[in-house]
This record gives sequence, structure tokens and C-alpha cells, in this order.
Amino acid sequence: MNEHIETNVLSAWNTVTGAKVRLNMLPIDWSSDAFVYEYPNIGQEVGFPACWIEEDKQVELFGRMQVIKVSTGIILMEGNLKALIEAARGPSANAELINTLLLECYELISAYQMSYIPSAPYYASHPDAHFQIFEVEMKQFYTFYASRQSVGPEAIQRSAAKLVFQRP
Repeated sequence: MNEHIETNVLSAWNTVTGAKVRLNMLPIDWSSDAFVYEYPNIGQEVGFPACWIEEDKQVELFGRMQVIKVSTGIILMEGNLKALIEAARGPSANAELINTLLLECYELISAYQMSYIPSAPYYASHPDAHFQIFEVEMKQFYTFYASRQSVGPEAIQRSAAKLVFQRP
């Protein structure tokens, strides 16, 4: 994990750049955004929807083996986060800056999700485990999102999702 990233129960932030990803606490009826990416050095923020990928994993907790739900990834709408960052930056945005901000956002999301309870014990005991971020076309995304539930790894195969980021 990036040594400049810190997390708490609601967010992850980069101590060098000041960028932050936080969980959107507004009810889904008020905002469809799952996360908000803030980058104060630029003075802007963008909210974006996401669907969680969860799997049952066996972990030792309190001296006993237990099965817990672990967030192993998220699904984003194809091109949406990049477009939102581009729109927030305006016409002066260059491709290198947009890609840097996008990568930072992915890193913050994965750091947050890997440290979030109940997933944290799994990632702590499985240092080689991956957190993945996928994109799917808009229609497929809203099929997942409409259920307001997390999806399992089978949804990735079914939807032909594209891997855009993986954190070991």
C-alpha cells in the first residue's frame, strides 16, 4: 500500500496531495453517489456511483475460523469517473493530469476498502490478496446498481467487465 495513504472508517486520504475518497453517507434516494473524490489542491470534488463485489471468505477471528463477507472489488460505470474528473477540471485538463487523478482515486478507493471492517482482517491475514476495480457499460452497470445490493464474482464473468485497477 502507498505509505502516503491513511484511512479511517469513512475515508482514505493521501497525506502528500491532500486528495481524499470518502464514502457518501447520504441515502441512495438523495444521491446515487457511493463515493466522493475530493482533491483540494485543485479545489474540486466529484461524486460517483459504484457497486461492491463481495465474496464469502474464511478468516481466523478471535481464535476461531469464521466466514465473513469481504469486499474484493467494485464495479464502476465505464468511463464515468474519468469523464467526471475531466468535466470538473474543465477545458484546460490535460490527459496526463486526468490519468494521474484517476489512478490516485483508484488507489484511495482500494486502500479504503481493504482497511474497512469487516474486510480488514482478511486483507491483514492474506497480504497477497487483490482488490480490483472493474468497469462495465452503462446498461450493465445499472442492472447491478438497481438491485442496491453487492454482487458476487460471478457478475464479473457474466458482464465481461474490464479490469481497470488491481491492488495486490
